Amino acid sequence: TFGPTSRATVGPATSGNVLYVANTGGVGAYLRSHPRDGNDTRLVAWTEGTPMVALETQTVTGPNGPEVWVHVRDPNGQSGWIKQAYLAQRR
Repeated sequence: TFGPTSRATVGPATSGNVLYVANTGGVGAYLRSHPRDGNDTRLVAWTEGTPMVALETQTVTGPNGPEVWVHVRDPNGQSGWIKQAYLAQRR
């Protein structure tokens, strides 16, 4: 089963930091309702370069091992989750 294994602040995803959608090959990333992939968790898609405010991080066990997700607030004020791999400190 997939689920949270721990909560911790890691790397650049420190609470209050502005991070940018990145590393998607120009496709963009979905803001998700929960820290996991799946069509049922998609809230809204954001293009590369979109700023997000980091709120917290969570490590979950995914199908290929541990995954770090960042709880963020998007430019519209909605909060959700994006994989840390799709966020960067610079545009």
